[in-house]
Amino acid sequence: MRLLFRLVAVLLPLLAFGTMPRAASALPGFDYCSSVDWGGDRFPDGDCDALLTVPILWRGQTTQLTLRIENETRGRLSRSRQAELRRMLPQVAEGVGPTFGRLNPLLLPETITLVIVNDSIGAEVHAETVRRTSGDGRDCPIMLYNGGTMEAGALARTIAHEIFHCAQYRSVPGKVGGGELPRWWMEGSAEWFEDLALPHLQSSSDLAMAVAAFRDRSATTSLLDLRYGNVVLFSWLGPRRVPDFIAAMANDGEDQLAGARRALPDSEWMRFARDYADEHIVTPGGLPVAGEYGPQWVELHRTTGVVGERPHESGEYRPLTLVHGTAWFVPAHYRPNGTFGTQGDVWSERTGTWGLLPTPLDVTCGGERKFKMAAIGTRPMRLRITPGTYRAEPRDCGCPAGSWTINEGNLEENYRPGPEWTLISHGQVFMQFNADGTAHFKALGMRFRGPTREVGTMVTTHEITRDKEYFLTWRKVGGELTFAKTRPSLTRDTTTTTVRSPVLNSTQTKPSRWREDETDNFAGKLMAFTCSGNSLIIREPGKLPEDSTAGNRKRRVWYPWYGTYERM
Repeated sequence: MRLLFRLVAVLLPLLAFGTMPRAASALPGFDYCSSVDWGGDRFPDGDCDALLTVPILWRGQTTQLTLRIENETRGRLSRSRQAELRRMLPQVAEGVGPTFGRLNPLLLPETITLVIVNDSIGAEVHAETVRRTSGDGRDCPIMLYNGGTMEAGALARTIAHEIFHCAQYRSVPGKVGGGELPRWWMEGSAEWFEDLALPHLQSSSDLAMAVAAFRDRSATTSLLDLRYGNVVLFSWLGPRRVPDFIAAMANDGEDQLAGARRALPDSEWMRFARDYADEHIVTPGGLPVAGEYGPQWVELHRTTGVVGERPHESGEYRPLTLVHGTAWFVPAHYRPNGTFGTQGDVWSERTGTWGLLPTPLDVTCGGERKFKMAAIGTRPMRLRITPGTYRAEPRDCGCPAGSWTINEGNLEENYRPGPEWTLISHGQVFMQFNADGTAHFKALGMRFRGPTREVGTMVTTHEITRDKEYFLTWRKVGGELTFAKTRPSLTRDTTTTTVRSPVLNSTQTKPSRWREDETDNFAGKLMAFTCSGNSLIIREPGKLPEDSTAGNRKRRVWYPWYGTYERM
């Protein structure tokens, strides 16, 4: 999928243009562009000519959609591109009209004027809806920057996105002009609308990037700061509820959280969090917010199994942060309690079932129990987990049965993408030996930074977050272990590219799917192991853990089966 860095600038009063010298209700004439004091260098210079006008038909009303081009830009736009725009604009109108007709009581202005201009506010910005601070809002100008460079499908989706901004300015002018920035719901709903109106062009859009941004940031970032990623929220709301949500945000002079509390009661915000965690949300065009685009389950807490363990308490989460993650209970006997603010029914051990942590909770030798947590609130919240451990399991627990972690740097170093890459975070690593002879190894969040590349004034850096997963069987004979894979190993990389220059500052994250990795074959290989207290050491038979090769070179440890593990 081609991902576009389209930052649609929704301008508030600081960027809005001044008063028109003629009645705002008049249809734009031949001198539409030169008749306006635009108040910015990137806006039209002089006259602009009309290329095409098409009607948008919605709920028995008509909005005239006019495409114009400023004179100094005409010579830079090829005839074939102009012909492409003439073909594309009626298709946009045909998609937008019936779709918008479903969103009662939202309104479109009488006229929407698209102006192709030569100037730009940056290479990444392709379009900008300009909000009027005067007149009656019956005309809405949209600037199309670099109109000759965008692929037609992407430009069509961009125009649909901007048309929805026109509807926002027309329908709820008070709130979009208030002191607080409303971009979190304006951009999220516009991203949603373009997918609703033109779903067949989804592959040309940046929808997947927006959904991935929600996945990557929602657990730690308030929805108030997510903008385009909030397409996930509006996909959950759907066409029937989106207009009411926007209308609820429309009171002038009121802060955004007050509007959010009126738009949805706390119980509905919680239902949104649970549906996201259960991967029930799908965008209008059919992109599931699941799998690689679904929630990332970071570990919030893992118990120690020790009687008297202190409660875990997080820092304060900002309102409208969709907190989600997992809590692990290692072998022991518990009477747990977990709350997010005043809410306790935020836990799920299996999809679709949410409630309190069960009490008592017993985890026997060699096992673990995992609970998902998902919650959101319109006020600041803290997550508190009180394990309530009242009896521990035997510490050796039939070693090596149980859960173990390893933090040896040379293990993760074996997975770096190349010799010039540097490990900057070990992530989370654990090995689970189950009593039934199965084993599971996971290494999550190993972060590597690549070399910096400089070309002129442009500086490019790359980071890769690498995840590994093994599914094994294990057998113990005396002081030796053997492993065998029950299915192929899995690897997943998430690549973040950052580009910095005087005119370009961008960061793009591209996640990959889990892929099978057949590069290792260790079936039947004998490995010596010893258990001592909370430590498990796996090594080659006959070798001590502190053995090293000649000179000062480090002993190579074959991940994940050699090394020193600590009980979790």
